[in-house]
Amino acid sequence: MVIRYRGSPGKQGVLIFQLPAVSASRRPACYTGLVMSTNDYDPIGGHTKEEADAAYEALFRELHGCGPAVGFPDSVVDEATAGRRECVAVVGHTCPDTDCVCAAIAYARLKNVIDPGREYIPFRAGPLNGETEFVLREFGVEPPGLFSEYCMDSGNIKTVLIDHNKKSRRPEEGVGLYEVVEIIDHHRLKKIETAAPIMVRCEPWGATSTIIYEMYLEKGLAPDAQAAGLLCAGIISDTYLLRTEKTTARDRQACAALGIIAGTDIRELAERMFR
Repeated sequence: MVIRYRGSPGKQGVLIFQLPAVSASRRPACYTGLVMSTNDYDPIGGHTKEEADAAYEALFRELHGCGPAVGFPDSVVDEATAGRRECVAVVGHTCPDTDCVCAAIAYARLKNVIDPGREYIPFRAGPLNGETEFVLREFGVEPPGLFSEYCMDSGNIKTVLIDHNKKSRRPEEGVGLYEVVEIIDHHRLKKIETAAPIMVRCEPWGATSTIIYEMYLEKGLAPDAQAAGLLCAGIISDTYLLRTEKTTARDRQACAALGIIAGTDIRELAERMFR
């Protein structure tokens, strides 16, 4: 689908939305096969942020029959958190980078909406690097707490591993007992042993942040502007602004969409991250 509109004076802007070739009979009730490109959200292309946002929402409504849930009202979050009985940690690997930290934060937000019976808390498994600290400041997000300190105080807790699966990159089990209940990663799988069956999501894409964005769409949701900015930065960091060999079309499409939701210029953000 190509949406054309008039952008800045004398220029014609174009938004391109591509839908996978899936027959109507095979689409799920809430079809979420949305991928998009937006001329890299380049003002020279003639479109404004308002026009890009309007086009994105129009297509989302066509696919889902409702607007994207960009941001979650406080009343929904408060209602979801009421009476929770179990906490689940969401944590990246022991050498925290921008992708694993930002993906953990965004995934915890998603799970707190779709699984209100539990409280999902993002953590880091080590000190943050300068790039990640910049990204968190840029989007106004507090750094996650240290996983080892939480384990020491809480004992055995259920844990989601983000951006890693092999034991050598996991938080040391000596910091406290924890049970792995879910793994989301984009690296090759190593030997995994768990006490019970768990959910494993592993995609051959350039960043775990891309997977998290896809999981939002699969639930008929879109990340709020803050979470979108974090996920966009995670993709930029792990693919070096979509330049590495491991970068896929999914990463490019997700990065463009997230940049629109966050209201950020992708190239400018990358330049500031890589300084």
